[in-house]
Amino acid sequence: MINWSDFEIVWDKRNKTHVLKHFIDLEEVERALHDPNKYLKRVGEQRYMVIGKTFGRILFIVIEGKGRNSVRPITAYEANKQMKRLYKSKR
Repeated sequence: MINWSDFEIVWDKRNKTHVLKHFIDLEEVERALHDPNKYLKRVGEQRYMVIGKTFGRILFIVIEGKGRNSVRPITAYEANKQMKRLYKSKR
């Protein structure tokens, strides 16, 4: 289980390249993952979907847990209308 109050974000060449393809800055991903109002849902043993706000826009991020204190982003892109509504309804 991930400690959401104190975690490290693990970047490597593969996930950096993939996120940047979606025109998302890595700093935006980090900020959205630390959003105190983020929507978080477990979607597998160690996979989570996160919807969080950053610099005025809302991102959809898929991450995998890499132990108690680290997560690895798999993909990130700007949230669609449905995801934005979900984020806003959970605040």
